[in-house]
Amino acid sequence: MSDHQLVLPKAAKVRRPIYAHAILHVRAVLDVAPEGVEAVVGGARVPLALADRAARQLAEIPPGQVQQLSLWPRTTEDGVLEERPVLFQIMPARAADAKPHLDVAGVVEAVLKEEGLLQVRIDPNTRTNLAEPFALNLWMPLEGLERQYVGRTVQVFGEWRLGSGRLVATSARRVDLEAPQRGEEKHAS
Repeated sequence: MSDHQLVLPKAAKVRRPIYAHAILHVRAVLDVAPEGVEAVVGGARVPLALADRAARQLAEIPPGQVQQLSLWPRTTEDGVLEERPVLFQIMPARAADAKPHLDVAGVVEAVLKEEGLLQVRIDPNTRTNLAEPFALNLWMPLEGLERQYVGRTVQVFGEWRLGSGRLVATSARRVDLEAPQRGEEKHAS
């Protein structure tokens, strides 16, 4: 018998991959009319397209009550939210949800320092039924852009500036993404 004990090194913390996604969370009142559905956000009226889940939830929403909306955003080339973002989920609003916030995870496709834009590609993956990849153009301060490079997998947090319509990245961190392949369909991002 030996008096020596075998000491194994502690295992490194394993980072779980997250799925690629793009979600804009907005606190708003929904206005349902024969012409369509609009979100009233900070006095601005935003026409919405509806995913099946949100269309089913509309019947249960009390009129005039503030709700937490989850939208699938798309942007123009200059980083402005496109018209008629898709509403995919409606939840009761909480006080902490007051400011519209953005959560995006994908692959950096371009770093446009002159324009102040970060382009992030969101690929189909095992958790969504997104059929085609798409890219979001996000405004980002130069300090943030200088830390990014093409091919990096990131999760970006930000906000929607109602006055200009811009999606503005306020922070980004490196993440591991789930493999970009199709699996069981659950929801789109």
